[in-house]
Amino acid sequence: MKKSVLIVTILLLLSLVAATSASAGLGTMLPTWEEVFDDDSPFPGWYEADDTALQFKGRVYFKFFGEDIVDQTWSTKDGKNWSLAWDAPSIDPEFENFWPMIVFQNQLYLVLRDGDGEYADRIVRTPNGKNWETVAIAQGDEGLMVGFGRFMIFNGQLYIYVGNWDEENNDFSEHLWRSASGDPGSWEEVAQFSCGMRAFATFRDALYIGSDWCDLGVQIWRSFDGVNWEAVTTDGFEMPSNLTVGDFSERGGYLYVGLANPEGGRSGAPGTG
Repeated sequence: MKKSVLIVTILLLLSLVAATSASAGLGTMLPTWEEVFDDDSPFPGWYEADDTALQFKGRVYFKFFGEDIVDQTWSTKDGKNWSLAWDAPSIDPEFENFWPMIVFQNQLYLVLRDGDGEYADRIVRTPNGKNWETVAIAQGDEGLMVGFGRFMIFNGQLYIYVGNWDEENNDFSEHLWRSASGDPGSWEEVAQFSCGMRAFATFRDALYIGSDWCDLGVQIWRSFDGVNWEAVTTDGFEMPSNLTVGDFSERGGYLYVGLANPEGGRSGAPGTG
């Protein structure tokens, strides 16, 4: 679960202005940017940009973390005036970390994590950023390290994957859960994969999952109902050395996915779905 990390500098997009190209004689809309805060800001650490920046109840929320602080979320209405919304211990005093976050059916969900591994990951939600409810706890076979991964919304249901790692036997599997309401007791397992789920995407009415560090290379799977799955590729697009997968992106009627080849090459694979 690689996270994209940026040094604490957030730029606020203020407006779009027209610029004229002398050579082509065409008007081009270019963005103008204003620095909102930098390393002299009141924020306690680094900004984290992977599933931890979102809009909720008229405010924008960002997550911050650091070596000597607990994970925190700060929010703003105007991009300039910021306030601490919550930190991990304010939700549950046993936890110092959380990731990721998502808004589903007008409530904000996040995963609480214990860096020491003493407590199981749990999904919590809030209707207002203040009152929190635990809706699911990561559970797996005895002796396995278990944790929640990334959220995804598909066909009106909230999905999340659950990783099971048997450190003694170096065995890893991931399980896909979903809920139509997010309520406690409503979560069900709908799929199991033999290697780590890394990326989600929706494309042409299907849910796509990219799995990496598989024995024969990256795997891409898709489903039209979230329960029945078919393989797009199970061998890194005929290149087993393509072991890691990045994010999906859609453009021009194609679904793209980035692949990484630790043996010295990189490749990108487009697909029509």
